[in-house]
Amino acid sequence: MASCSADRSMAVVLVKMHDLHKLNQIHGYDRVDETIESVMLMLNGSLKKGRGLCRLSSAIIGLVFEDLRFPHLVRIGLERIQDILAEPIAGSHEDEAINLRTSVAASLYPKDANNADQLLLGAESALRSTRPVINPLMLYEDRHSADSADNYQLEADLRSAFTAKKLAIQYQPKIYFRDGSIAGFEALMRWNHPQRGSVSPELFIAIAESAGLIGEMTEWAVQTALRETADTAGNGSPGVSVNVSANTLFDPCFPFVIDSAVSMWNTDYSKLTLEITESVLMENFDGALKLLNEFRTKGITISIDDFGTGYSSLAYFKHLPADEVKIDRTFVTNMTQCEEDLRLVEAIISLSHGFNLAVVAEGIEDEATYQALKDLGCDVAQGFYISKAIDAKSIPLWHHQALQ
Repeated sequence: MASCSADRSMAVVLVKMHDLHKLNQIHGYDRVDETIESVMLMLNGSLKKGRGLCRLSSAIIGLVFEDLRFPHLVRIGLERIQDILAEPIAGSHEDEAINLRTSVAASLYPKDANNADQLLLGAESALRSTRPVINPLMLYEDRHSADSADNYQLEADLRSAFTAKKLAIQYQPKIYFRDGSIAGFEALMRWNHPQRGSVSPELFIAIAESAGLIGEMTEWAVQTALRETADTAGNGSPGVSVNVSANTLFDPCFPFVIDSAVSMWNTDYSKLTLEITESVLMENFDGALKLLNEFRTKGITISIDDFGTGYSSLAYFKHLPADEVKIDRTFVTNMTQCEEDLRLVEAIISLSHGFNLAVVAEGIEDEATYQALKDLGCDVAQGFYISKAIDAKSIPLWHHQALQ
């Protein structure tokens, strides 16, 4: 900073490598360390404006872009880093190449900070706002510090809670319209903060994604859901569904997570449903198509969640890599009062059945909505009218139970 002239800028850049612990399990520590050394060498040799390259932690590399005449072009430098690390990294022998997922962030001097601590903190704040696959590149902005104070503390609390096994899974029952018998359970993460009380899943899941925790939390959710439902189940028991984010779905380690959980709890792939939101599917349809069809080949059920909100075209619908769709609750909640919502729900059910897809309606809160969906031929019901989310110990009470 001291050597930076008045008409020039500099940037602190942080590169985060995701899922190193899983890559260690798959490829071994030596192979992953060799890969990280290769990353360091590639960055050092490819970035003319970069120096001060160092490994700040097990997963984060730091470097400085100096002597920047046009600081608004820093984003191009970050994109260059992403391009360098996007290619599979081969080993020194004939080992399998490793694909690294990375996030990159930066803060600028003097625009964002005028001292070293604040410059580094700004880059770290921006890095926490990145999301692999969806938004892996970020420049520091004032809003990051405005949002960071509370979220930073919540992130620290979430890490502590997860490490201390203070998160819980609850299960919301789903029933068949045809006879009221149990169709399965949706596993829902819950966090009861010691000071704040119950934290909204929308909030802490978003924090987990930006903090890079979502992969570990999803792995824990899959393991817990299969264990707790297997504990109370016989061979004829219904399955359990788990929500999967884009970060997790496109994580190359995720198939190993599923295989490990199914094997550990001696269950069957058919007992597991993966719920993928329509928006996640549309972000990378071709990539998702391949992954989800591989899961379906194993017997896993694929459910498209929040259907109707992602604006997918009918051109994609015929190739939908799924077994069922879940109509978004925003349409279900008002369908008995809003003719447009009723017609949308009717159209989704008809179209889905035309392509041999089952239809789940979530957010059912009263008898009128339940009956209207039943009359339209919907397959599965979920919502407070059926049941609120329950603890694992209550699952046996729902086996073979019919709605009276």
